[in-house]
Order: sequence, then structure tokens, then C-alpha cells
Amino acid sequence: MKELIQKVNKKTRGVINPSNCADVASIPLAAWGSNRLDTWGGIAAAGIAFTVDWWDGPLARQLGTVSPLGEKVDAVSDKIRLGYTLVRLVENDVRHSKPMVPRSLLAGVGIQNLLNTGITIAERSVNRDNPQIHSSWAGKRAIFAQQWGIATHIIAAKLESDGHTSAKSLRKAGNVLCGAGLGLGAIATGGYAHTLWQSLQRRSDG
Repeated sequence: MKELIQKVNKKTRGVINPSNCADVASIPLAAWGSNRLDTWGGIAAAGIAFTVDWWDGPLARQLGTVSPLGEKVDAVSDKIRLGYTLVRLVENDVRHSKPMVPRSLLAGVGIQNLLNTGITIAERSVNRDNPQIHSSWAGKRAIFAQQWGIATHIIAAKLESDGHTSAKSLRKAGNVLCGAGLGLGAIATGGYAHTLWQSLQRRSDG
């Protein structure tokens, strides 16, 4: 089976493989779930979609299908899933007096991810043939913590609507996770910005 997967991956120039298929399939699943975050079914669907980011890379390494294209598919699908969910949460907050997720956290996560995306796009325009910015240790863990923090707040909001008293402690955990994610994200942003600056300097020197 592994040989067949590698053969298909090679024949399609890295387009068709389990990791890429999972990343692409996770986008509509995340959208479906994000439209129903006031239900347990919607929360579960969105949660499953976001967990793809945990195992798509390890799966590609295990199957020998790692490629620059796969890295791009992973990064783009991450941003689409997160971006759509943030938009839906903001729309929900506008309609309701009590937000599912604190607006300050949504703003922080949104701004930081937009900044990282902008830096990455700028660096790739400088180093088209050999991009230097890749997901860092801090960056990967930042996105995990941010996603888990937001998910914890969404679960807490559902528990509150169902009348459970345990939601308060979940809210605190969500704040801690999002705070850790933003802190790690700041480290990642600094590293990405430094790489972009070095690339710009090399181009100006050359």
C-alpha cells in the first residue's frame, strides 16, 4: 500500500496523497461545523477538521510523500479553516450579547495570523525559488494552542447555554491556552520577520 501511495504521489507530482486529501477535505468539514457551533454536532465536526493539522505532516513523513507542495497545502488549509471559523465567531458575537469567545482573543489570533501570512507571502515573493520561511517549532505550537483555546471557549459557551456550571473553569483554561498561543505566536512572528529582513538584505546586497 505504501508503495502504491508513493507511486500515485510521484505520478501526480505530489498532488494526490493522503495528507493533501485530508487537508482539502477538512476545509468544507470545518465550514460545516463552524456554521453550527451552537450544537454539539457542529462543534464535533469543526474539532475533527482542525485535528487534521496534528497528523497530516507526520503521516506524510511516514508515507514518504513530503513535498514543498504538501507544505503549501497544509499552510493554506490551516489559514482557510481558521479564518472562516474566526469570521463565523465574529458574526455570532455581533448577533448575541454574550460572545462565544472573548473578542480580544479573536482579534489577537486574527491579527497575528494575518501578520504571519503577510510576512510569509512577502518572503516568498523575494525567494521564489528557495523560500526560507517554514512553520517553526513555536509557530506550530502557537496555532495548536490558539485553536484549542478557542475550542475550549466554544465548548464552554455550549455548556453555559445548556445550564452547566463547569463552564467557568473551561473559560479560564481557554484564556490560558489562547494566551500561551499568542505568546508562542509572537516568538514565531519575530523569527519570520527576521528571516524576511535577512532575505531583503541579501537581495539588496546582490
